[in-house]
Amino acid sequence: MRDIPYKFLWIPHLKANSGSEMTGREYENWIERIFCRSSLSYPVLSVSVSGALAIIFLILSVNVKWFPLNPWTLTELFSMSILVGFQIFGINYILSRAEHAFSKVVVASQNSCDPGHIRSTFKEGVGSAKGYLMTVVPFMALFILIKGVELLQGLTHLFYLQEPTIWSAILDFVNQAVSFINIFLLATMVWILLNTVRTLMTLSNTEYRRSLALDILCIDRLGGLQQLRNYIVTSHVTYSIVIAFLVLSYVNPFSILYETYILLALYALSFYYVISSIGSIRKILRGHLEDQIERINEKYGRQHRKLLDLISEENESDIEHEITRIKISLDTLYTERERLLSLYYQSKGYNPKTVVQFISSFILPIIAIFEKIYLAVDVLFPK
Repeated sequence: MRDIPYKFLWIPHLKANSGSEMTGREYENWIERIFCRSSLSYPVLSVSVSGALAIIFLILSVNVKWFPLNPWTLTELFSMSILVGFQIFGINYILSRAEHAFSKVVVASQNSCDPGHIRSTFKEGVGSAKGYLMTVVPFMALFILIKGVELLQGLTHLFYLQEPTIWSAILDFVNQAVSFINIFLLATMVWILLNTVRTLMTLSNTEYRRSLALDILCIDRLGGLQQLRNYIVTSHVTYSIVIAFLVLSYVNPFSILYETYILLALYALSFYYVISSIGSIRKILRGHLEDQIERINEKYGRQHRKLLDLISEENESDIEHEITRIKISLDTLYTERERLLSLYYQSKGYNPKTVVQFISSFILPIIAIFEKIYLAVDVLFPK
């Protein structure tokens, strides 16, 4: 928070968890036990946390004379507060949707994967303490490094330096603490999304793909994988909203600081998440169709060779009925092969509705940037 557009602050998280939807749910890893257990439903918990932070910021700001209450600072203040609660909600929401998608949509056959194996694979990945630390620690370390560099360069905006009072000191502490909390929450959300990508890539491998029971005639045109695609869409939209709130909270469109480049990298991560996840679903479906087309080709080849052998025999009158039967079989196999090829080329993994949803979510941070520009101009050049 600052006088006029100045700098980009991060914001971290609370160790809160939530979810009325989680009632009766088994927590199979530590990350669920932290983020998915609360006596309150997670929407109520998130609103409560955001509201409490907003009130704290308002109380502190009115006691710091150097802190101006204008549209710019109020937008940052409320965006920072909302972001903490929304990330608590978002992490819980993504975890619950992921569990539903991987357990209900991806149904295993009698081969190497038994029912529930894919869901367990995802939850084991998310619950990996080593992998989680390898994601969160670099985030936090980079954040601390940037804060230190900005402090040495005089870019860190501390109210206590301008107004050395207990209120300004508390405001600085709360401001930085919220930043650390949000970077932790953001790193957790990124960790979950990366595990989604990893699990989908695993599913798209031949070993797993051939063990999945897909219905190529399913109305969703995804072999029954629509729940997975819906999860990708909703998790991406949630992540994009977080990025938009980060822009509203910390980005200064007239001063590019170190955090801005990190935000651009996180924004690019959303592109990778979408393209990779949809690509994996497409690979799963097309791989399933390829396997069926390959089996048809093998049967067609056997029948065709059998037909040629029969035709080469001298006494054709005795085998006319068999030749007719084989020709009907070949026609049937050819028709089925063409139908599967048509489905193969139509299996893109997305539809126009999905494209609209993705584009809409991608432009949310862009809209937030234009909003910050408008607020900055309004503050710098008041009417």
